[in-house]
Amino acid sequence: MNAHTLVYSGVALACAAMLGSCASGAKEEAEKKAAEQRALLVESAHADRRLMEARIGAQESGADTQHSELFSQIQDVERQSTDAKIEGDLKKAAGVASEAADKYEILRNRVEVADLQSKIQTHQLAQYDGDSANAAEESWKKALELYETDSAQCLQSTVEALESYRKVAHEGFGRLLPDMKARAGAAKTDVGGLKVAVELRPQLEEADSQYQEAREAEEVNARAKAFSGYHRALEIYTELGKVVRLKKTEAEKALQSAKTKQKASSDLARSADKSAPLPENAQGFSKEPIEVEPLPNDRLNTTQADESAPIPISDTSSPSRVQSRGVEDGGRSPKSSMNEEGASR
Repeated sequence: MNAHTLVYSGVALACAAMLGSCASGAKEEAEKKAAEQRALLVESAHADRRLMEARIGAQESGADTQHSELFSQIQDVERQSTDAKIEGDLKKAAGVASEAADKYEILRNRVEVADLQSKIQTHQLAQYDGDSANAAEESWKKALELYETDSAQCLQSTVEALESYRKVAHEGFGRLLPDMKARAGAAKTDVGGLKVAVELRPQLEEADSQYQEAREAEEVNARAKAFSGYHRALEIYTELGKVVRLKKTEAEKALQSAKTKQKASSDLARSADKSAPLPENAQGFSKEPIEVEPLPNDRLNTTQADESAPIPISDTSSPSRVQSRGVEDGGRSPKSSMNEEGASR
């Protein structure tokens, strides 16, 4: 083998190695892209599922009606995710879907925060846990500032605010619960001693239901729900007691009015009797029994009844009766009569 042959062989081997290396690299690159595509598909599916759950949660909380404008804006973001998916940009679609899901969850939390803020203010609950109340206000303020710029951080701040507000409500309602429960129980006992009309039974059943739900909530330490249930039951029992007592008062007034009118009528009659008494044994006022003459029609009916009485018919089936009848006719039997008739002929 000469030098040229060796050179050519080396070049050939180098080319083959280079070709093999290129083929291997292309395969690895294709596999890498396929793996990335699969990861994007998984990420997109996960984002879509979370987006759907977040939207449903916001709707169930009433955010779509309480904050309809913000809800509509989030729907626009959701449509952008759909458009990106149609264009084949799964990475963008997943990112936009996550942003929309964050905003739906923020909106849902906003509804609960507003409800807790209202309860805390109405019942002055901040005094029972001032630290948590301050922390809640700070977190909520931060959330409002981040809404337009960083939905993920905004969502986190709303979660922190919710946790602090719930602590305030839990502690505050825990302090107020015993008194509210006692008042509701007293109102329930009060109504139980009254006679509730049939038309008011639905209100009584509603109050009893609220009271029972409050007891069940208290057993699982759901203080806010228990307080709310007892409070609602107290309102219904109190109003029901007022209505029942009002109806009772009206009925008593009507009865008293009737008695007063009856007494006035009796007094008037006695006064009239004193001023113009009736003569003794006046017709229609005597204590003796009154004989009533029968009417002409009554006499006529009596006569007709006598005339229409049935006349007894003698029994001709008895031989003795036939014989006695013959004797009464002059002692002639039917046979002798027939003989006499023949002789005369």
